[in-house]
Amino acid sequence: MTQIRDAQDEVFEKATDILADALEQEKLLYFWGPGGHSSIFAEDVLFREGELAYINPILDTNISLGHGALKEVNYFERIGGLGRAIIKYHRVGEGDVLVVGSPYGVNPVCIEGTLYAKERGATIIAVTSPKFADHHDNEATSHASGRTLNKIADIVVNSFSLIDDLALTIDGFEQKVGPVGTILQLTTLKCLTTYTIQKLVQRGAKVPVWRNSLVKGGAEFNDNYMNELWCRVKSL
Repeated sequence: MTQIRDAQDEVFEKATDILADALEQEKLLYFWGPGGHSSIFAEDVLFREGELAYINPILDTNISLGHGALKEVNYFERIGGLGRAIIKYHRVGEGDVLVVGSPYGVNPVCIEGTLYAKERGATIIAVTSPKFADHHDNEATSHASGRTLNKIADIVVNSFSLIDDLALTIDGFEQKVGPVGTILQLTTLKCLTTYTIQKLVQRGAKVPVWRNSLVKGGAEFNDNYMNELWCRVKSL
C-alpha cells in the first residue's frame, strides 16, 4: 500500500486527468473487472456512497463467481469471442475511457476485450500487477497472442499485487496463505476515484458523487442522478 501511494505520482496524475476530463464532458466512465474475483472491481464502484455517480460498471454474469466459480475460472474466462461480445454489448467506443482491473491481466477474455475496446477508440487505464504478468507462464490460461494487460493499456496503475497473490507463511504448513490481490486492487481503485473527485473540486467542476440512500434525504438526492443515468447505466 505504501508503494501504491508513493511510487507512481506521475501515473496517478495522468490517469486522473483523463478521468476528470471525461467527467467534465459528462461522459460515463467504464469500469471492468474481467473475470473471477476481479468482478468485485466493478461492483465496488456501483451506486456507492462517496463514489462517482457517472460510472457504468461492466458486470457480466458469465464471468462472475456467483454463477459458478469452477465454470468461470476454468472455462468461461478463456472463451474466445466473449471479450469482444461484452465490450460490444456495453457499447464502449470512440472517446470513452475504460478502466480495467485485473491483478494478473492475462486471461483471454480480459485481453481480447481490452484490445477490442482500443480498436473501437477507447482509452484504456489498467489497474494491474505487471510483476505477476511478467512471471506468468501458463499458456492454457493466457491469451493466444501472449499479450498481457500491462503491455496493451494506455496507462498502467500498479497495484503491486504479489506474484502468487499470497502474503503469509505459517510454520508447519507448506502452502502460503492470505490472498491480497483484490484488496490491493481496490485500494488502488479508491486512490484513482478519490483523486479524480479531488481534481474536479479543484477545477470548480461538477462533482457527481452518490450519497447514502439509507440516511434521511439520501435517496431523494440520488434520484437526481438516477433520472440522468437510469437508461444509460445497465446495472442500475
